Amino acid sequence: MTTIDEFNKIIEIMYDEGYVLVHLSDIAKIVKTADGASQMTFQPIYLPKGKTPFVLSVDDVSYYEYMLNTGFATKLVIGEDGKITCEKAIYEGAANNLKRDENGAPIVQSVEYGAFDVVPLLDAFVEAHPDFSYHGAKGTIALTGYNGVLGYRTSDIAYGAGDPNWPGAYEYLNVNLEADKAEAKRVADAMKAEGWKFASHTWGHMDMSTVVTSSGNELNGKIQGDRFKRDTEWWMREVSPIIGPTDIIIFAFGADIGTWRTYNYFGENEAFMYLKSLGFDYYCNVDSSKHHWVQLSATEGGDGYLRMARRNLDGQLMFKTMVYEKFYTEDQKKQKNILSDLFDPKVVFDRTRPLPVPGVVYPEGADLYSIFN
Repeated sequence: MTTIDEFNKIIEIMYDEGYVLVHLSDIAKIVKTADGASQMTFQPIYLPKGKTPFVLSVDDVSYYEYMLNTGFATKLVIGEDGKITCEKAIYEGAANNLKRDENGAPIVQSVEYGAFDVVPLLDAFVEAHPDFSYHGAKGTIALTGYNGVLGYRTSDIAYGAGDPNWPGAYEYLNVNLEADKAEAKRVADAMKAEGWKFASHTWGHMDMSTVVTSSGNELNGKIQGDRFKRDTEWWMREVSPIIGPTDIIIFAFGADIGTWRTYNYFGENEAFMYLKSLGFDYYCNVDSSKHHWVQLSATEGGDGYLRMARRNLDGQLMFKTMVYEKFYTEDQKKQKNILSDLFDPKVVFDRTRPLPVPGVVYPEGADLYSIFN
C-alpha cells in the first residue's frame, strides 16, 4: 500500500524530474505489415529532451470487503462536479465484525467524499500539470471480480445467483446488484473518458503461476486443471461488460505464466495462447530486481505481444531500499537500490508508518529510525 502523502510526493518528484505518463499502447501496438499480416511493433514516443516516459498501473481497485472500516476509501463515484472522486463509508461495528442488515450487507453509519485514492489524486495533478501526461494518458486500473469492481458489489457469483465452484458464493445477497452494475459501468466510462485504461487482474486474484506446469525452473505454461480457464471466463463474464474490452492482463501477485524467456520459447505456452485467443496483447508481472525491462515478441501467438515488468511503489519496497542503504555493504546497496532513478525513499516515506514494515529483513538490534538521518 501507499499513503496519500507518499503518492502525492512521488508524482510531484517524478514530475519535477521530467517523467511523463504514457500507456502501454504508446510503447508498442499491433500494426498491419506490408504483406497484410499484423505484428506487435514498437512505436515512437515524441517527448521534449529531458523527458522520460513511464507507465503507471494500480491493482485491486475493487475496495475489498476486508478493507472496510480500516481507513481506506470504499468506492469510486462521480461527484457533483462530474469528476471522479472517492466515497469513504464508515460502517457500524468493528472492521472484522461489521453489523449487517437482513440481507447480510454491512450497515452504513456515515459517508464522506474526497480525493482518498489514486484516481482523483492523479486526475487533479494532471489537470494542474497537463505536460505530465502524453496524449492524455493516466494509469491502468487492474481489476479482479470476486468482490465486484470499483467498490460496487457487482458479482453474481458472490452476491447473486452464486456458483458451486466458488466457495465464497453468497457472501451476502446484494438486492441492488443490477443497479450496482449500471453505476459501476457509468463510473468506468467516465474514467476512460479522462484517460484511464482497465486491465484484468484475474477474477479471483489467482496466482496463475500455480495453475501452469513447470519444467525445472522454467514455467512452460501448460494449464493444470480447469481453474485457469474458469477464472478467466468468470472475469470475462462479470468484469468485462462493466469496464469494456481490454487487451491488458496484469498478473495477480505479479506471478507470470512464464519466466524471462519469450512465452513460446519451450514450445507452445498453452496459458499464453489461451489468453492471447481472448484478445490479451499486453502482459505485466512484478519484478523489482531491475529498474525496468520490456519484452516484445512481434508475431508470437499470431501477431505478437508486449510484456513489461513492474516495480511495486509501496511501503515495503521503500523501507527495504532504505534498510539496505543504511545497513548493508556497497555491493548489496547496488543490488537493492531499485528506486534511485525515480525518487529518494527517505523523502517520500510516510513517517507515520509504524516500523518495521512487515516482510523486510533488517539487522538484529538496528535502530530503524536512524535510516532517516
